[in-house]
Amino acid sequence: MGTVLAAEIRCGRADGCESGFTLIGSALRKVDAAMSVYHESEITRLNAAAGQADYLQPVENNTEQVLRAALDVAQKTSGAFDITVKPLANLYGFYRKAGSTTAGLPTQAEKSHALALVGYRDLVLASRRAGLKRRGMQVDLGGIAKGFALDQAAAALVKTGHMEFTLNFGGQILAHGITAPVVVKHPLKPGKDLLRCEISSGSISVSAQSETYRFADGRKIGHLINPHTGESERENLTTVVYHVQAMYADAYSTALFFTTAPAFAAITRSERLVAYKLDKNGNLQISEAANGTAPCRIAD
Repeated sequence: MGTVLAAEIRCGRADGCESGFTLIGSALRKVDAAMSVYHESEITRLNAAAGQADYLQPVENNTEQVLRAALDVAQKTSGAFDITVKPLANLYGFYRKAGSTTAGLPTQAEKSHALALVGYRDLVLASRRAGLKRRGMQVDLGGIAKGFALDQAAAALVKTGHMEFTLNFGGQILAHGITAPVVVKHPLKPGKDLLRCEISSGSISVSAQSETYRFADGRKIGHLINPHTGESERENLTTVVYHVQAMYADAYSTALFFTTAPAFAAITRSERLVAYKLDKNGNLQISEAANGTAPCRIAD
């Protein structure tokens, strides 16, 4: 899935830990096999059939579950989260090596063409089938599948009696029965922390432009492309979401990255999200649910 998972499992016996690591690997491979866009999968087949007469393609239960969750978050955020954003990511070159240089920024005409192919309402779901109505549309589950994979790995561990573990999948943390510290760095203050968190259940997801980016025309382009504007988002720097389900922490941290202050307040209030957003001016917005008993505190 293009990133690395680190795990800590507490076991009575070493062979018990080995079985736990095997379960984690199996869960991740299953999600990757079905949902990756980097090799043939259910998602690449769905993308290839977009706009065709047989655009509805068979999908397994896990893929359908993630697609339904993605549509749910898209609807609740008025499209701030939109898994059909892949044509824009293609345009900016985000399926090449991170940190490399593109030939140049896309033209306005190119952006307009790609933006016209973005629209979660044209993703159709039926029982064990899914499809895209318009030719050229493409899905990428990168903003939600990582969290789902964490949930699947955690469920497999718990089912087999592993009750104390932490999982770190590309910076998204899931904890179960162990208190895990999570430190969010301040993007405007090198060497300083923005938030310090502790969780013993649930997951914390951080979205930021600092880890995956490209250079074009001398400008650093972050990988988080606003599905409404077609631009690499520059108004916000970091969003942090805690949720009992890693899948939703993943999706909402992405969605909230593209919100204005009023939209952030409205969405987090409606969905009772524990969330934080730092904008380019250094203003930290905190959701109502994050006050009081939230797992994070502002670093001194």
